[in-house]
Order: sequence, then structure tokens, then C-alpha cells
Amino acid sequence: MDLLLIRYKVAEKARRSQMQQLLGQLAVNKYIEWRRSCADIETVTDLFFAHPTSLNLLRAFPKVLLMDCTYKTNRYRLPFLENRVAADGNCGFRAIAGLMGFGEEGWLQVRKDLLKELHTHSDYYRKLFGSQERIDDLTNILASFEPNPGLDRWMTMPDMGHLISSFCQVVLVHLFMQQCLTFLSLRSIPTSAASRKEISHLEPGHPIPPIATNWQRYHDPCAIGWKVAYSSRVQHFKSLISLDVATIETVDLDED
Repeated sequence: MDLLLIRYKVAEKARRSQMQQLLGQLAVNKYIEWRRSCADIETVTDLFFAHPTSLNLLRAFPKVLLMDCTYKTNRYRLPFLENRVAADGNCGFRAIAGLMGFGEEGWLQVRKDLLKELHTHSDYYRKLFGSQERIDDLTNILASFEPNPGLDRWMTMPDMGHLISSFCQVVLVHLFMQQCLTFLSLRSIPTSAASRKEISHLEPGHPIPPIATNWQRYHDPCAIGWKVAYSSRVQHFKSLISLDVATIETVDLDED
């Protein structure tokens, strides 16, 4: 019986092209898809599809589309998506430099600034990150000033979020399919709403993810006003996003 079932499935697939099989699976799993075809109506030239969770993120942030295509290519080694910043291993630092108004070539200065933040307040961050080993790991990442660093020297989140927001005194919004967080300055009093800078590239007043848990635990008392200023926008975000997106910085495996 099992052999007959296998033969049936093989025969079913044989009657459909790879594209037909893909479109069928998208429909079964309730993906939203859009495609463009040639005049013959059979040859697909463009295909876009989105996971239902992605749609929840889109509803929360309708002005921005996040596409996880960095460094990914098709079978012909052509990129799925053209990057807005150079994909040279410094792209995370280039993005921050661009959003801070330095131009993406300011990536080197961003690395140096974050390294200075980490070392100047090393006792503070040793407590926040939990070990000297993590300080050493971040130092190794940031102290790479070459144009094309290896994978072990790329920007990492969420740890870098604390360094960026605290050194630059900005609000940093981190959006990803598996994790969404907001980072606030750990040691400074809130700036006025008019002069406050948000690193998110979104419309003013947009919903924001919950505040990073390590900020909640280790911020200086003078910085509490940052959280108060954003509480309503955090609640708005929670009402829009699905439950399978992590909104905490770390997971305590000892919790029930």
C-alpha cells in the first residue's frame, strides 16, 4: 500500500512543473502570492509571496517592507534583491552610519564609536551581558577595520543595539521575522520629543516593539523617562503583531 502511495505521489508531481508545485504549496499554506507572466500566460517572469506572519508585520509598519534576502542568490548565483547598502560584511554598520546622517562610508567611524562605548563602560556592559567573554567577543567584532570582514566580524543583534542607542543617544527599532525589539539609551535622560532621533526609517508616531529586557534590568535611574515616553506605542505594537514573533531579548530556560 505504501509503495502504491509513493508511486501515486510521484505520478502527481510528474504531471506538474516545479512552478506549479510551488504555487500549489503556497496556496495550501495560505501564503499571499502575486505573479507576473508573459503574454503566453504560462511563463512566470516575477513571483512575490509572503508568509502570514510577515503580513502582521506589514500591518504594523505599512511604510516599510523587510526582505530577508541579504547575500542570498538563485541557482544562477544572481541576487534575489539589490542591496541598498554595500554587502561587504560591514552592511550593518553602513546602515547605522547612513541613518545617523554620516553616509554609509561612515561605517568605520561607527565601528570605532561602538568600540569606544564598550570599553569606556566595560564594567557596566560586563554586568549587562553577563560575562567578560561576551565583552571579548564584541571587541573582536568591532575591532575589525577591514573593508571585507569575515562572518565572525559582522554586526550582531540584539547586543549591538544597546551600544548604538547608548553611544548615539537614539531610539533604535530592531525589526526581524523572529525578533522585534526597541533599544533605548541606558544612561542618559530623555531628550525632548522635538530633538529625539529614532533609528527606524519609519513614519513618525509608528508603533514600536517592546523595550529590550536588558534595558529594563540595567538602565540607569535617570533614563526611566525613555520608557514612559514610548509605553503607548509599545502597546499599539503588541495589539498588531502575532504571538510567534519574539518580543523579548533573551529567554530564561529555567522559567516554567
